[in-house]
Formats: sequence, structure tokens, C-alpha cells
Amino acid sequence: PYDHAHTINGVQLVCLDSSLTGAHAGRLSVAQVDWLKAQLAPGDDRPLLVALHHHPLPLGADWLDSLILDNGEALHIALKRAGDRPRAVLYGHIHAHTHAVRDGVLYTSAPSAWCEFRAWPGDAPPALLDGAAPGFNLVTVYPDRIAVLHHRLPLPFD
Repeated sequence: PYDHAHTINGVQLVCLDSSLTGAHAGRLSVAQVDWLKAQLAPGDDRPLLVALHHHPLPLGADWLDSLILDNGEALHIALKRAGDRPRAVLYGHIHAHTHAVRDGVLYTSAPSAWCEFRAWPGDAPPALLDGAAPGFNLVTVYPDRIAVLHHRLPLPFD
């Protein structure tokens, strides 16, 4: 796994490789979770962002949750040790923008840069979200909060 951590303008960014060879779901190894815990040193007051490919929390749509980080609970427990430092867990893979807050930690995904799927709880089977333009998130981290702005690109056939 290619895991790395950086400090950018006073914000700690921790990137975790959640990929599994030959699988659509993801996993963090015990070593990766231990490495993450080591990044969360006591007394560190830097705002923290964690980025990975797979969604750590269930979204409520069975077909999407078959693609989940299958040990997301271990990630969440590790992040709870960081107190109020975590500003967000950023992920993709699902081709949809979602938000969830658990124990004060924001879990959010960006809109797809290609096509977007419906990601509402109970949605089945997979279906494209009609008229959803490609998009991205602009994330701004402040000392005491985070702002996540969704941007959509114009569709070429509008």
C-alpha cells in the first residue's frame, strides 16, 4: 500500500491506500491502521484530513455498500482518538457526492468527474443520476472548521 502523510499550510493530510487487488471493495491492513494511529500523536493540534478511495461508512444502498471499506469501523475508532482534529474523511469510488457525520467527523465524497450514480439509501439497482454534470469538490480547511463546496461543470449538450 502507498500510504503517506504531509503537512500543507498547517493541515495534516493523511492518504491511505484502501485498494485490494482484484476487488471492488476496500480494506486497510492492521499495519495501515497502526500507521494511521502513529500519525495521530498526542498534543498535535494540526487540523487533520484523511483521504482514501473507498467509503468507510455504510450509505444504505446495498449495491454501493458492497463496494465499502470493509473495516471502516477500525478507521473511525482510530480517528476518534484524534479528538477534535479530524475535519473530514474524503473518499471517492462511488461516483456520487455524499455527506455523513459520525461522532463529529465529516465523511464526504466528491461528485464524479465522469458520470454520477444515484446514491440514496435504498437505491437499487445501480442507476445513473439523470442530468448530473461532472463535478469536483473544493475543500477549504480553517483552524476550527471545514468548508466543502461542490462544483459542477457545464454539460456539453445543454
